[in-house]
Amino acid sequence: FGQNSTTGQDNKQRRIEDIGDHVDGSVQENRVANQFGSQENISDADLQIARIKTMNSHCASELLAETMLASNINLELPPDKQAESSGGWIFSSFDKNIVVLKKL
Repeated sequence: FGQNSTTGQDNKQRRIEDIGDHVDGSVQENRVANQFGSQENISDADLQIARIKTMNSHCASELLAETMLASNINLELPPDKQAESSGGWIFSSFDKNIVVLKKL
């Protein structure tokens, strides 16, 4: 409550822009600085930490996405069909009770 419609629209637009940043993996330093006031209040070390945390999160999400793709392999299909249905992953072999998969 107490929020006028202009401020609400500004916040909605900011959230949409932030989502766009996460989708394409980019970090816009000036937007980060604007959210916290002037850029003078944010040290280079804090910006570097923010960049590293963002990259870590992006890498973790990419790894989880690949894990999900690889986990959907149907071993009864031929390799070309396996790759087609799993984002390029195929069964390679068993090695000491470990399933070995390869990405084409």
